[in-house]
This record gives sequence, C-alpha cells and structure tokens, in this order.
Amino acid sequence: MSLVVQSNKENNKWCAEFNLSGPGDMHFKFNNKELFRAGGVELGMLKEENGIEKICRSHFSEKTEWQWVETETLNPFGSEPVIKRKWEQAGNHFKVVTDIIVRATTPMEHMTVDSLFLSGNWKGVTVYTQKNPETSEFDIINIDLSDFSGKEVKFEHIPLVMLFRSDDGVLLEVGTGYDLWRWHQTAENLQGRTDFALIGTDEGVSLERKVVSWDGEFDLERNNFRYSWYFAWGKTFKPALEKFEAVKLTPEGKKLVAGNKENTNMFCLDSLNWPDSATVKGIKHKQPCFCSRQTGNYLKAWFRSLCNKLESSDNNIYLCDLDIHICSNSSHMLRGKKNNLIHCDYFYLLGFWEWANKYLGDSNFKFKMIFDENSVFANLPSVKGLNE
Repeated sequence: MSLVVQSNKENNKWCAEFNLSGPGDMHFKFNNKELFRAGGVELGMLKEENGIEKICRSHFSEKTEWQWVETETLNPFGSEPVIKRKWEQAGNHFKVVTDIIVRATTPMEHMTVDSLFLSGNWKGVTVYTQKNPETSEFDIINIDLSDFSGKEVKFEHIPLVMLFRSDDGVLLEVGTGYDLWRWHQTAENLQGRTDFALIGTDEGVSLERKVVSWDGEFDLERNNFRYSWYFAWGKTFKPALEKFEAVKLTPEGKKLVAGNKENTNMFCLDSLNWPDSATVKGIKHKQPCFCSRQTGNYLKAWFRSLCNKLESSDNNIYLCDLDIHICSNSSHMLRGKKNNLIHCDYFYLLGFWEWANKYLGDSNFKFKMIFDENSVFANLPSVKGLNE
C-alpha cells in the first residue's frame, strides 16, 4: 500500500510517494513534475520490490512542518534479508539511511543500493568526485546529458555530489552521506568491484549504484550494512554575494566565546583556534569537522546559551563562512581504532541546522547558514535551502 507525504507551500511544492510499485520504491515530484524514482535494494535476484512490506509509516512535526518516513521490508525468499530505511525531510532536502540485514549466507552477483531513475529530459550534470577514495581532494566534472540516450559514464568510486539540471531550470542534487568509507570499502572487503554509472535511455537517465559486483556468484555471509545519502531540489539561481560582519566563535575550555561585538546575530567559527582533535584531517587549511562530537557539543552549547538571551528577538541567527569537507580522522566516527574511515561532514552540518531549528520551535526567528562565497558548493540547492 502506497504512502504519500507532501508540501503545498508555494515556493517549495513537492510530493514523495512510497511503495507505489512495490516495497522500497519512492517517486518524487517537484512542482507536479516527477524528477526521479528510487529503486530500493537488490541482493542479486533478491529484490526489495518483491518483498513483504512490514512497516511504512510517516511522521509530521507540528513545530517545523517537516516530515519523515520509515520503512521495513522482509524478503521471504532465501535467507530472508530485511531492508530498513529512514527518509528525513527538512526544508528542501531529504536525508536517507538504508540498513541491509543479511541473516544467513546468501548467494548473489551484486548488491545494489537505492539506484535512481531520473525521468524526462536533463540538460547536464555537474559531478563532484574525490580524486581517489583515500583523499580529501576532489575533481569537478561536467557531463552533457542533452543527447545521452544509449550512452554510459562509469565512475571509479561513488561521486560525492551530483547536480542535475533539467531543460526547464529544475535542479536535482544527489549526494553521498557521511559514510564515504562504507560506499568505498564494501567491494574491497568482499573481494569484488564497484559499479557506479550514469546510463542514458529514451525515457531518462539511470544512476546505478552497485556497491559491489562479482564476475560470478558470491556467497555473502551473514552481515549488516548501512549506507547514507541525501537529495535536494530547487530552481536555477545565482548564489547571493552577501556582505556581513560576523563575530568569531572561539573555543575556550568547553565553550564557544563570541568576540567583543554586542547585539549581533551573525557568527562564524574561529577555525585557526579550533581544537586539532575536532578539525578536518587531510586538508591544508585548518577547518572544524562537523562530524566531530566535540564540534557538535561546542555548537549545541553555544546555541542553547544564545537562544536564552534572544527569547524576544525577531532577528534570525546566522552561522557564516561554511563549507563542505572530506575528513580522514577516524575518531570523529567514534571508531578511533579503525583506519581509513573517510567521511564527509555535510550530512552532520545539515543535521545541526535541523537540530537548531527544531530547538527554536515556534520562535519568531530561525537559524540559517551561509556558505563561504568562494565555496564550489555554494550553488547547490541544499545550500540555498539553509538560508531560506
């Protein structure tokens, strides 16, 4: 039985329909136009869409008007694997976490996680991808999709972000979550290969996400897997070059201390004085990593204290000069004994924005984020949504 969640706000009219064709699928529309369909999980011949729906329920927050959906599918064949998924909407983005529970040895040729089919005509896509799975550096590639039917582009590893542009100016952003190492290392750990590709058809473009494939049948032993990703939507826009004077938040002990300027609502992080244990590892210039629990504790304590002082204010709170980072400090994932847990902190940055606005509830003001004007990610729809 299908489930629909939607928003009819004039500037953000969207609709997500779950389990329309079968368990695990999701059809997403923006301004009454279908942008894509998510295909669920495939474990070789065992497809989520052929399973039995155990849970498919939605939740709604009265304070924020945000929604989230949780699903659970049991495949009654073979080892009876279970697929659990959580879709969390906030503003103009969804965060997705997919759990795959393999209960016993299962033969398969591949494992596919949430491949997408983008409907209709697309002009092009900008791909932000790591130079290799172990580095914090990335390349930006532009691919023309205007005559893409019958063509294919393969990627050596999962792209960090893909920004699709349609003929009518609609933008669809598809990004990997925080757990880059899981998308990268599944194939290596299971003696297989990854197959990430864009495939053009007469009906649209397919984004194939096979985290592992084998040349023949592979006996996958009992195991649990988790993968996170997100998507966002919007219309073509030019990033605003905003002029502001932000007060630096400097760590002192367990607190963030603002500069001398009084009565301000514009803040930025004092990166140079940020504790080394909570900074991004693998880049030249020192920057806080939002995946670090220490960074999160700093920010939440600062925000609670600030809100207590601004209960009667009508001015929004801004955190400025932000960017997306790839970090290799495994301790940020609370798995310090493991190496090579490379992660992206954008999932957690989005999470802090969500937490802060939930904390404000029905206050007269909102919490907003502004990216560094020089950031290559400043043109993403999700980034724009953080400042709306």
